[in-house]
Amino acid sequence: MQKKRLLIVFSILLLIGIGGKLYVHNQKVNEQKVEEVEVEKMSVVALKRTFEDIQSVAFKKSTYNKMTGFYHMSVEMTHNNGEFVEFSYMYTTNQPNEISNWEVVDEEKVQIKGQTNDKVKVVYTNGNEAEV
Repeated sequence: MQKKRLLIVFSILLLIGIGGKLYVHNQKVNEQKVEEVEVEKMSVVALKRTFEDIQSVAFKKSTYNKMTGFYHMSVEMTHNNGEFVEFSYMYTTNQPNEISNWEVVDEEKVQIKGQTNDKVKVVYTNGNEAEV
């Protein structure tokens, strides 16, 4: 009888421990996703300072490199003329006003250097949409 009680108590404690670990892990993942969306939003502001007449930006992929502190972002950017291009760039929160190492794909129709002053429709990697 004593062994049964001890086994039940041990099982309950084990379940509570596993549940607590899963809860903490999920909280950490959610915080990382929120931070990722915030960084994506900041990078759109930098894109608006780099290219003119952006209509929309849809994030395809966003990864963070802990060693360099840079995010590698892949996007589909649509110009107000309806033309679009897929390209990637690097972004760091240490230099929030600029993007770096961006691929030149179409400088004549889409990736026109300048500034976008209008709101831009954004689709983040988590699927949420907003205007920046």
